[in-house]
Amino acid sequence: MEELPHLPPEVWVYVFSYLSTDERHTVRTVCRQLKRLVDHPSLWRDYTVVLSDLRRYTYGFWDTLNHRKLTRVAVRHLRRKEWRRLDGAKGQYTPKGHKGLTLLLFLGSVGAPRYGGPALTSLELVDYPETILPENALRSLTSLRSLTIRYRYIREGIECRLTSWLSPLHQLETLTIIGQLKAFPLPL
Repeated sequence: MEELPHLPPEVWVYVFSYLSTDERHTVRTVCRQLKRLVDHPSLWRDYTVVLSDLRRYTYGFWDTLNHRKLTRVAVRHLRRKEWRRLDGAKGQYTPKGHKGLTLLLFLGSVGAPRYGGPALTSLELVDYPETILPENALRSLTSLRSLTIRYRYIREGIECRLTSWLSPLHQLETLTIIGQLKAFPLPL
């Protein structure tokens, strides 16, 4: 590609702010310079990344999220095993040398990768039955300020783990629960 016109990076970032997410992803494939500008954190402020099937995410994906400084996550259809993988943060998700992934992972001072969600401020759980996540599933998310739980449906007789999920979340400011009742009426 020809060299970009000599405009300050701030102007390019301003121009890219008018592009849709798909257009930004297309632009970032053109050259390294544009990739760096399109990944500027100001373009991704208040953006939510949707995670599912954790095996498919590469080091490059986590590096990109780190560079964009994303702090909002929506998790879709995570099975218990995948949640444990996310909660345990195996080394495969943390590139060596990173002091921290802003979104989900960080390296402790000893250098061992672990999960703690130090900057994760917002989490959305989509279509989760209560039984899929253990009682201590959110214990590491100490910086969480907003939690949204979207149930596909709520059934009678299923143990509610919400109290145990919320107990370690001392900074939680907003809790939103969205769902439909199925098989039983709401008590008045």
